[in-house]
Amino acid sequence: MKPAFDANDWACAGFAIAHGGAHRAPAFEETWGFLLASLVERPTLGLPTAAFDFGSLLAGQPLLPFRLDVPGLLRDAVREWEDHVLARLLGDRRFVLLQEAYTAQPHGLKGTVAGLLVATWAERLSLAAPVTLSVGKLRALGKRGMADVMAQGLAKVSQEGPLVTELAASLRRACAQARKQREWVTDAEVFLAENVASLKGLASRVALAQAASATQALLESAPGRLKARRDHDADIPVQSGDDDAYPMGGFTSLTTRGSLENLATTELAYMEQGDERPDFFDVRFVDDSLLYYARDESMAFRQKRVVAFVFEASLKRARVVDEGEKYQRLLWVQALCAALVRRLGQWLDGEGLVFQLWFVKEGGEAPLSEEAGVLWLLLREFRQSGRVTFHEAASIEEVWSALQAVQAQRVEVVVASAAAGLPKSKSPSALTLALSVDRPTPTLQWRTAGKKSAVQLEENLSWRAAFHQMLRVLP
Repeated sequence: MKPAFDANDWACAGFAIAHGGAHRAPAFEETWGFLLASLVERPTLGLPTAAFDFGSLLAGQPLLPFRLDVPGLLRDAVREWEDHVLARLLGDRRFVLLQEAYTAQPHGLKGTVAGLLVATWAERLSLAAPVTLSVGKLRALGKRGMADVMAQGLAKVSQEGPLVTELAASLRRACAQARKQREWVTDAEVFLAENVASLKGLASRVALAQAASATQALLESAPGRLKARRDHDADIPVQSGDDDAYPMGGFTSLTTRGSLENLATTELAYMEQGDERPDFFDVRFVDDSLLYYARDESMAFRQKRVVAFVFEASLKRARVVDEGEKYQRLLWVQALCAALVRRLGQWLDGEGLVFQLWFVKEGGEAPLSEEAGVLWLLLREFRQSGRVTFHEAASIEEVWSALQAVQAQRVEVVVASAAAGLPKSKSPSALTLALSVDRPTPTLQWRTAGKKSAVQLEENLSWRAAFHQMLRVLP
């Protein structure tokens, strides 16, 4: 059924009821650009008010009260929108990080950042469009200036009618969805805003946004701490350069043996003034009775451990979205890798843990180069600290040879492929975990100490269950 109002009236009305901080004449072009950028990312954006409000708050404008004379139905809906949506957004602890990321972007990318975030929040609020909004028509409408747009919007919202009724209903539906949200801003959105300059096009932005969201979903489903650890074999000696040794340091006790710089200052009280010798200090020195501070000379060892993730070229066949799933199989594999790195890095921060990501080529080409680029951004802080390294190999045999040369007390390998079965390992002492995505339901198999043990995930188990199982196997 065709609505009784057009798209321009809907957009102008949305601008009129936006909070006062969005009604800045000098920055009207920027504010109107928030709507245009949001429509590029989400053409079905249903509530233009969301673009104006979210964008202006992101730009640092204050949340000013609503003072327009509008029908009570719309006024109550706007108040509810301010309380349950805008106030919660401003109160989120991560919103300041979004504002900083927005401010740090060059002028040409500010609209893109705002559009990405508004589109993400609009999807979360399930905002549906009662009319079709055209970017071209809205761009022409914006050129008329703030005064004309505001006047047209005020004329539509000042009296009851179909537009006011639909606008109030849309605001209330959004508030109902907002009350169901546990938190407004996630780490995935902060990461996306900070790295938007590294993304060249819409496809790259969508891929990174989906990978970050899937990683966030996996991390939220996992336990916050390591409950139990497997029994390990006895420690084996390795080269000294492969372990990190840290002296404990500090004074821990008193002793009668030591150097003069460690002499306890209270011993100086036994020195007597004058030239008479020996004094009591000399006697204590001869009798080895002077007290010295003793250092703890023990060493703390952090043994090196390597966890390698191997992405076989066959994963290029996993760029499919299964029925009932939101993301591609290959994207879930990326999310599993990123989530494992983050959670294991958090749990095992006391170990010298290093992650290696291997991407196997096929026929001299790198079919997973785009996926490697997404993980390069997702794991930026781990990569910059040296805890994650990226590698390419011509074949899986080259990967095994390289891992055999790694000098570490523990080397564990996770192989992801679109083929069934457990890969053959040339390193029998290494724990090998195989993730197969040749079917809609992922399959996990692992082997340790030369024994093969397999677990196949049933169809009613999700990717979260695979993540939980991998967490139980690896630590």
